[in-house]
Amino acid sequence: MGCLGPEGVRVSPGLGEGEVGPPGVPRARERLRYGVEIAHRLGALALVAHANDELAASERRVAQLAADDMSNKDIAQALFVTVKAVEVHLSSVYRKLEISSRRQLASTLADEL
Repeated sequence: MGCLGPEGVRVSPGLGEGEVGPPGVPRARERLRYGVEIAHRLGALALVAHANDELAASERRVAQLAADDMSNKDIAQALFVTVKAVEVHLSSVYRKLEISSRRQLASTLADEL
C-alpha cells in the first residue's frame, strides 16, 4: 500500500527493492524509472531527487564538477583520480540518469535542487 509523499503524490516506498539482483534488476530499474518519470511530470522534485540518490557519492561529485563545465582532466586533478576513473564515473552517471551529454547532466542535476 502506498502513502502520500511530501508533494501529495501517492508513493510506494520500496517498490522494486525486493527484486534486486539478476534477473530482478532490470524489472526493478524499469519500475524505478517509471516512478521517476511520473514524479517528474507531476512536479514532485523531492521524490525525483530521492529516486536519483542511486548515484554513489563519488559519481555525484564527478557529475557536479562536469555539470560546472570542468574538463575530465581538471576533474581528475581536483579529485586526485585518473582521467579514466572520471570517464567511468560519468559513463555510469549518464546510464543511471538516462542522459547522453553534459548539457543534459547540468539540467538534470539542477532539477534535483
